[in-house]
Amino acid sequence: MLDHSDKADPHDRNPAGRLFRILKRAKLRPKGSVGLSAWAPVLCIPDPLNHSKLPVLLKRMALVLQMPDHIEAQINTINQTITSEEHKLDREQYIDSWRNSFAAAAPFMNSAQNITDFNSKITEACIASLGFVSRELNRSTYEPELDPDVLAGLRKQISEIIDELQADTTIESKLSLYILQHLFFILETINEYEFAGIVPIHKAINATVGAMIMTPESEAIAVKPIGKKIVEFLKTAASFITLAKEGPLLIEKGVEIFTKLLPP
Repeated sequence: MLDHSDKADPHDRNPAGRLFRILKRAKLRPKGSVGLSAWAPVLCIPDPLNHSKLPVLLKRMALVLQMPDHIEAQINTINQTITSEEHKLDREQYIDSWRNSFAAAAPFMNSAQNITDFNSKITEACIASLGFVSRELNRSTYEPELDPDVLAGLRKQISEIIDELQADTTIESKLSLYILQHLFFILETINEYEFAGIVPIHKAINATVGAMIMTPESEAIAVKPIGKKIVEFLKTAASFITLAKEGPLLIEKGVEIFTKLLPP
């Protein structure tokens, strides 16, 4: 019998591992539980009685429902690098073995549904297969893991910057909203790291750096104390992601370019 305890899994740094952990947590929920109180612990949402968390729940459910496509895409990418047909990852073993079960359960993943209906469709074989696929993906692909304390620090830092920028009435409103849009994008990817991994964070930071470089009006923010805090945040975030990726990223270079554009 598969162990459904929510212990840290060293093989969860890929979409199959993330879905594996989510299904394990779902199996722990009491039979007959419904709505936010049923799904909040599964989808890492604190304060399950707070109905203002419902949009977050729906967002994370959508991310979970997208995971099978991400898993299949990774397997297809690996197969494209394998020239010998006999060595390619077998679809029945790597995809069909779990996807059919999840597809049957997917319609029952909603805030109004009894979680027991969802769990009844998820077989032991489905979860075991996902664990196997996760381990195999870990051998072929590398997705770094960010320390929870690092994520918490980045979340706190960017939240404070957003609050300060929103309160600053000296910056032209359209420019402020433009920068805030990018900062909220970064914050959202940090919050959804458990469900989407590091790549969206990387993309969001790159997009923000690029926006500030390509928008001359950004200098109006950059010369202010809040602008310097944004630059420092981007540098800090880039350093952690660079270390996690085990290689140089364009983020740091972009921040360097942007800093050089500022007046002395």
